[in-house]
Amino acid sequence: MMNGKVGEPIDKKLEIILPMVNGKTIKSPKLKMTKSEFENLKLSTKNRKITEFKLKIPGKPTQTIKGNTIDLDVIKNFESIKKDMQLVIFSIKDSSDLKTEPLIIIITD
Repeated sequence: MMNGKVGEPIDKKLEIILPMVNGKTIKSPKLKMTKSEFENLKLSTKNRKITEFKLKIPGKPTQTIKGNTIDLDVIKNFESIKKDMQLVIFSIKDSSDLKTEPLIIIITD
C-alpha cells in the first residue's frame, strides 16, 4: 500500500530539480552557449549553494569541480572544445539532499 498522492514523490529527497544557470531559471536541461558564456558559467539553486559538480568534455577525463563555477583546470581544456560539442554537467551537489538533473551544454561557436 502506498501513502501519498499520485504524481508526488514518495520521498521528497528524491525530487529532481534543475539548477539555475547564471542566475536564471532554466526550463530544459539542454542549453546552447558560446565558449565565453560557458567559461563564465555559474550554477546555483533557488535556496542552496552548489558545492561541487562533474564536467565531461568529449575526449577528456571527467573533471570534478569544487564550487559552482568553472575553474582553471577546465579552462586549460578549452582548446579542445569545438562548435556543436556537447558538454555534460552531472553529479551536481548542493547543501541539500535534492537530486539535480544533469545539464547538456551545446557549444555554438
